[in-house]
Amino acid sequence: LVAELSMRTEGFASIIELEEMIDIMNECWDQAKRNHYIIQSAVSETLEEMIYLYNILNPSALKLTPQLKAVLPVFRRRLDQRYIDWITVDARKRRIVLKLQAVRAFLGDRCVARLR
Repeated sequence: LVAELSMRTEGFASIIELEEMIDIMNECWDQAKRNHYIIQSAVSETLEEMIYLYNILNPSALKLTPQLKAVLPVFRRRLDQRYIDWITVDARKRRIVLKLQAVRAFLGDRCVARLR
């Protein structure tokens, strides 16, 4: 599983599957430690690799819900259209406008209410 997840080139990592496997490996490691099994060190190393991989993938992971799966194609088309609409604008101006839009979205109507 660790090798499979680290080799994926998809846009979204299966973080839920990895979380489940970490829980299972943690239980196996606890049992191996409790019973002094010889494979304790191998299980521990595998668990550490899985946790390391989880920490790498977690910020970029996206937990896909049915609602999100329905919205993603529409969002992708909008991003493609936005790229086409802004293709002639200078890259620096695009970044400035994007930052202004983010501030506007964050502040909402609050900034307009203050100006009145």
